[in-house]
Amino acid sequence: LSCIAFKRRYPAARVVAFEPDPALFAALRANVRSFGLRDVALHNQAVWTADARLPFWAEGAFSGRVAMPGDRAGLIEVPAVRLRDYLDRPVDLLKLDVEGAELSILADCADRLANVARLFVEYHAPADGPQRLH
Repeated sequence: LSCIAFKRRYPAARVVAFEPDPALFAALRANVRSFGLRDVALHNQAVWTADARLPFWAEGAFSGRVAMPGDRAGLIEVPAVRLRDYLDRPVDLLKLDVEGAELSILADCADRLANVARLFVEYHAPADGPQRLH
């Protein structure tokens, strides 16, 4: 839905979207097509600190995350790309919603965040730990 909102507000913008969950990616692709959005690059991948394959917990609804110890049901493996590699040029807005992986990814991208004019992070602190995003 954010792709639709951004393209309606900024029709000339180039949007790059990542969604690792195959079912949610199908919905993303269908939404982009049904709204006729142009210049939107869709990637059925997670963003991470490296190009890798990651164990991923697919919630089965509107969320998912990198698998954590103890996760059993709903586990799949997803491809991941290093977000840092996409920040080597000016970025008007980076919206990051990675369900708990924010600190690792931001730390890996730290020296390239100067290329990002605006950063929106949906931060997920561990329930049993302190807030660590300063």
